[in-house]
Amino acid sequence: MHEYSLARSILETIVAERNQRQLGPIARVEIELGEFSGIEPLQLESAYAELSVEILGDRSELRIQTVPLRGQCQHCRHEFLIEDFRFQCPSCSGSDVQLVSGEELRILSVRARQN
Repeated sequence: MHEYSLARSILETIVAERNQRQLGPIARVEIELGEFSGIEPLQLESAYAELSVEILGDRSELRIQTVPLRGQCQHCRHEFLIEDFRFQCPSCSGSDVQLVSGEELRILSVRARQN
């Protein structure tokens, strides 16, 4: 399960950030996760919950913002939401589509507990 190693990597990044910014215990981490990233959100949340106590020394919350799959037609430059994995431009029916979003895994914010 690569979600487990991804959760570990996220948490190790958070530890480095916490140490650099001299933060207290981490309350919440917010990430962006593209719907075409190949990562299962529920499995990532589960792995994060399990590993957060081990790595952070306390439980913290993981919030996931899903980024929709979007493409841009290379023929007419129309940008559109890709639904049902249909990589065809709804404007000109072109099939030369470049992904614009939907593959992300990005840490957006880290929030420490308030004393």
